[in-house]
Amino acid sequence: SPYTLKDIGLGADASQSVKEEFTDFNNGNYPGATGIWNQRMLFAKLKNDPNKFLGSCVGAFQDFTNTYLNGANEALSLTLNSGTNDTITDIVPLDDLMLLTESKAWRVTGMTPSNMKAYIESYSGSSGINPAVSQKSILYVDSSKNTIRNFIYSYELNGYSGQNLDILSRDLFDGYNINN
Repeated sequence: SPYTLKDIGLGADASQSVKEEFTDFNNGNYPGATGIWNQRMLFAKLKNDPNKFLGSCVGAFQDFTNTYLNGANEALSLTLNSGTNDTITDIVPLDDLMLLTESKAWRVTGMTPSNMKAYIESYSGSSGINPAVSQKSILYVDSSKNTIRNFIYSYELNGYSGQNLDILSRDLFDGYNINN
């Protein structure tokens, strides 16, 4: 053969890998909740994966590709493991990412695929009616659809806490549902 191969001792570049696109959106598995956080487009409440959320590559809202290396700027995917199939109803971007589900409120910390962690901050879920954000507080209708709650960061607790805001006016809500 006229061709020869000479190994000159170059090693593999471990910082490079083939990109693969998430297939989570295939077969009509479209999201029901969206948001933007830390320069990532977020999707959650997927039809076939209701307790999963996906984030785009940093600064590239349409790029949902990832490599085996899980680089800091790559797309991310996280499933909330609460022991139940708890549907994510709302994505609320604060300093931390807040995910409201039907039965819980979650705080997501970390900004890369390899260091993201989710913590349950409350066992009072959301009705799915769009929450309102005022400064660093979230106002939302809980899953009973007749109670308004807030959720705010507490330095003393090093976490989030909330309370029932309609406690002094319960007679206005008893027997009624709050709708959009």
